[in-house]
Amino acid sequence: MAEKPEKPEALEVPAFVHIRNDPVQDYLDGSNRASPIEKTNQVSAKAPDIMAEWIAFCGEKSRLPGYWLQYQKQESKDCGYNVYASLFGLQWFFVNKMYVNGIISLFVEFGPLFAYLVATSSLSNDHWINGRAGMAMLLCASLLMRIAIGFWANIAVYKRANAEISRIRAFNLDSEMHLSLIRSAGAPALMPVILLNVCVVIIKVMSLRP
Repeated sequence: MAEKPEKPEALEVPAFVHIRNDPVQDYLDGSNRASPIEKTNQVSAKAPDIMAEWIAFCGEKSRLPGYWLQYQKQESKDCGYNVYASLFGLQWFFVNKMYVNGIISLFVEFGPLFAYLVATSSLSNDHWINGRAGMAMLLCASLLMRIAIGFWANIAVYKRANAEISRIRAFNLDSEMHLSLIRSAGAPALMPVILLNVCVVIIKVMSLRP
């Protein structure tokens, strides 16, 4: 009687190590693994963790990375209050290279004043909005808008920082160059503010001409 052929042994499936590509999630999970970055010379190196990247973007003395970490973990609903953004509005956003956000803040800041002027021009002079009550309402609304800008500013910077970091990660650079580019992306830009103030002065001068 012919012997039954032996069944071939099952081939062991090689275990592949899953490499996570998100250092942000690694940091939040407390993992010691970091995504390897392939250098141009094909030598892998550990990517800086997200806190190191945030500190490089904001500066070592900034408190923003701590606020951002709490916001990322959903331990806080905001990223702290930015006094400078609340006071300077458009100019602060331009210094931090957030030009669209700056234009939006301009409309938010002057929205109550525009609404007040429209209301006062369309209503009779004896209407309450043309009195002290209307002026008090305008001041309160303007103050609330500035406070809102102060809270919104740090969230806007947080989103810009993460966008810049993601863009720079795609270059697959070594750690030193990686952080250097992040520092450059987070550095303030004074020239747009200077040009903005020059334009304002020119407009004022032109308006004074007969």
